[in-house]
Amino acid sequence: NSPVSHKFETDFEKDNETLYQKFAFIKSIIATDEFAESVHRIVSSPVTQWKETSEEKDIRNIRRFKNSNIKELITGSSRTGLPENHYLHQYGLNSLPGKISSQRKSDSVDTPENRFVKFALESFLKFCSDINKKAVPGTRLWNESGLIEKELESFLHHSVFKVISHPETLRLNNPVLQRKEGYREVLRVWLMFDLAAKLVWKGGDDVYSGGKKDIATLYEYWLFFKLLDLFKSILRS
Repeated sequence: NSPVSHKFETDFEKDNETLYQKFAFIKSIIATDEFAESVHRIVSSPVTQWKETSEEKDIRNIRRFKNSNIKELITGSSRTGLPENHYLHQYGLNSLPGKISSQRKSDSVDTPENRFVKFALESFLKFCSDINKKAVPGTRLWNESGLIEKELESFLHHSVFKVISHPETLRLNNPVLQRKEGYREVLRVWLMFDLAAKLVWKGGDDVYSGGKKDIATLYEYWLFFKLLDLFKSILRS
């Protein structure tokens, strides 16, 4: 049961050969303080944009009238008659609607950048969930995939992601995704998620580790120590 691991890096010219390659990569990235800190940066200071919301508002509380509001003065429903001496009679208006539509601007986190982050986390969660369902209960793969699944669920349970909708398009050349802290780390992980892996013996920025048990090599190690103990016993005698 000796743990053995190798270092892997992304091969942009090949397709991934096994699901474990993907899982090993996701595990080596998500189960780190750096990735958790990246998600924390996003939810604590998300990118926002101004969003206009239309609502029915009392006509007496409207401060600025647009062209659309002027049209509603004529076509609006639930109308109230005007006094006979009202100055609007000269414009042909004998009544006014009780409410007309008004545009209100609010700061929204439902931006393309945040939609992508939610999409990426949900993609990782679905993959780990599928791995956990296919793994044999009680095995190392089952335990590890279950832990990562819970970690991803805790990220997505944040209140910020509850008001973010699903993305309609993925604009990967977005400057926020490529430059802003937190966003660029999630983008990097997502881009590498569907890529393959090849065995290497050197380090690097995009290197990750995966579990492996090379039985032949382990057997040679075992024989070496057995022979070492044997020679020690002979030399002592």
